Amino acid sequence: MTENALESTIGLTSRELYERKKSLISQKINYYRQRPDIMNEELLDIKQNLYQRVAIRALFDKSYNIWVWSRGLGKSWTAGLAAVDFAMLYPGMRIGIAAPSFRQSKMIIENKIVGDLMQRSKFLDQEVKDVKNKIDTLEVEFYNGSKIISFPVGTDGAKIRGLRLELIIIDEYAQMNPTIVNRVIKPMLAVKAGYEVGKTDYSNDVKNRMLFTSSAYFKFNHLYGTVKDYGKLIGEGSKDHFIYPLDYQVGIDVGLYSADFIESERNTQTSIDFDMEYGAIFIDLSENNWISPVELDNCSKENKIELYAEENFKYIAGLDVARVAGNDNTSIKVVKLIPAKDHYIRKEVYSKCLNGKTFGQQNYEIRKILDRYPIERIYMDTTGIGVGLADEFAKPYMNPDTGEIDPPLYDINNKEHMEHNDGMFMIYGQKFSLNFNYRLGVSMKKSVQKGFLRMYANETENVYGDNLSMEEIEQIDEARKTRNEIISIEAKPKGNVLAFNVPKGGLSEGRKDRWTALSLAMLGADEMEDEFFNEEEFELPYVKISERGVY
Repeated sequence: MTENALESTIGLTSRELYERKKSLISQKINYYRQRPDIMNEELLDIKQNLYQRVAIRALFDKSYNIWVWSRGLGKSWTAGLAAVDFAMLYPGMRIGIAAPSFRQSKMIIENKIVGDLMQRSKFLDQEVKDVKNKIDTLEVEFYNGSKIISFPVGTDGAKIRGLRLELIIIDEYAQMNPTIVNRVIKPMLAVKAGYEVGKTDYSNDVKNRMLFTSSAYFKFNHLYGTVKDYGKLIGEGSKDHFIYPLDYQVGIDVGLYSADFIESERNTQTSIDFDMEYGAIFIDLSENNWISPVELDNCSKENKIELYAEENFKYIAGLDVARVAGNDNTSIKVVKLIPAKDHYIRKEVYSKCLNGKTFGQQNYEIRKILDRYPIERIYMDTTGIGVGLADEFAKPYMNPDTGEIDPPLYDINNKEHMEHNDGMFMIYGQKFSLNFNYRLGVSMKKSVQKGFLRMYANETENVYGDNLSMEEIEQIDEARKTRNEIISIEAKPKGNVLAFNVPKGGLSEGRKDRWTALSLAMLGADEMEDEFFNEEEFELPYVKISERGVY
């Protein structure tokens, strides 16, 4: 509140103070509609950073808004605050919130509006009449008739057809189904706000508007196309479109996070992930990329998370070993083999990355995974760094959880190990070389092109339930990170084969551990498939890499 307004509230009860603020909003409603950020501080006692004030004002001024912000800058919180502002300043307004999953859209209401903003502001808490948690919606109802509604999108938008809104907020737009956005959600804005038969003056009614929020993503994604379209319209003179990209430096400048934190994130993430999530940079894929993003996306539709084995299926694993200390991860991928007519469907069911752990600790973590799945073979590099972990596997192991001695895990390709009969021969050690790496790349491409690979889908509506455990969410996120690595791999001629590398400015320090682990599992699936189905090994001729058709 202003200094004079504050002086006039001394000695007032909380109810009298509330009534005074109500009077103030009535007197200054047109002023606040132009400066909603000032209302937030004068009436709601909610502080905002300058960039958040700019964003909210722009949303009140422009009909079409895109916020591409660094992780941690509070785009969902700011969008929730903007929704509250519209609800308070335009009685009877309908505001919708959508996200890739119903769980995510509800979080803006549950965590940001109810769990944060209403706790900060007694005035806002008194303006809210009810919070209704229904089967298909979560609603915040205001005494002035406005509603903020989070809703499920579904696989085809059927649940929400016919809903009419004046403001739509789509959180994490890059992960949304663009067809549903264009065919179902955008038409919700078709009816003019405040429409009445015979009414001609709409000057006091809000214009319908839309807000997309997201971190940056790959350029092949629809988010980038929308940003380009808005940019073109702005360049042609549109006053109704607004694009607001913000990188991590804004967070440092306002004290949200430190430079040390950003440096730590830069070192622990791939540079592609860091650039997209913190740098607000859209990543372009080279024509030399080995795997088509579209084909990989077609392999990423699985919605049943299998944290433990199912009976009567074979399981194999790919293991890429990293240094104990450094930016690389030791990565293990567990793959379930599902027999089809003449091949195996290869479903990646479990993934784990181990960073900064000793070989003894890695041995412990991997053996815990063996308790979940009856893995028959582990394909891994047994040259260089891999020797240390292979040696650890080959020792009798005292299980600290059971107190029992687990048998050694021997390498079937190691002559010295073949002299033993006291362990399990499940390690399939591989000697990495240029030619062998090419075989890995071919196995991965075959699995993707032919649709043999199966991966967990991104978390979108009606793909998963709303009660995911943290471990299940971790598996969904691991699948996403693995896809990012796979589609970042470039193939370039080297000698008579192709070498697979990360692009310039891509995965930091050549990190491609998830790619390697999953490729090893695909190679293992090929070998087991050949043994089981007695089919000839798939061969992929060396042709132009930029052409992604059937080779």
